[in-house]
Amino acid sequence: SNVGGVTSRLVKMGYRVLAVEPQSDISKKIPDNYKGATLLDMCVSNRAGEIDFYRAPMHQLSSCYKKWNKYGPYKFKWEKKESVKCTTLDSLIKKYGVPSYIKIDVEGYEDKILDGLSTPPKCLSFEYTRNLRKKFVKSLNKVDSLGVSMYLMFHAMRQNKIKSVRVFSYETTDECIRLYEKMDTDSAYKGDLFCIMK
Repeated sequence: SNVGGVTSRLVKMGYRVLAVEPQSDISKKIPDNYKGATLLDMCVSNRAGEIDFYRAPMHQLSSCYKKWNKYGPYKFKWEKKESVKCTTLDSLIKKYGVPSYIKIDVEGYEDKILDGLSTPPKCLSFEYTRNLRKKFVKSLNKVDSLGVSMYLMFHAMRQNKIKSVRVFSYETTDECIRLYEKMDTDSAYKGDLFCIMK
């Protein structure tokens, strides 16, 4: 959830939100008067228990993926490593019910989180970044195995210091992979893949 930007918008639209954020000092910035929002102070992974979490100089870049600081779009040194509680999407679904939408934005750790999902929501999105093709394909194939009717790729591009977002609609994983592989030539550095489930 980070500081709750998306959470606040969804709550204002009338949705009930389950937000997960392992950085308790950051999650405290989320207003506690969001009626309909439940905040869990933990990580989501492919297993339950505890997991190493790496703190970045900028809190929004912190991650459970140790190599994120080298292969992500930004290069930096980790400030510290800490052990945090973790659970799985399936465990959350068992406790809270099947959601209409799952948003995954975890700085290179998306594939591990999706490993812990077997019950598809109506819609799911995950972030992808340049230089992490193997993780993108793994995440894509996992979601596809759950049954997808349409993919929407929100491709973030940067040309001459001007940022823009282009949206592409696809029906197959091959089309998504082809667009991903053009990220360098398209001056794209990251994006969000929305998966409309069957």
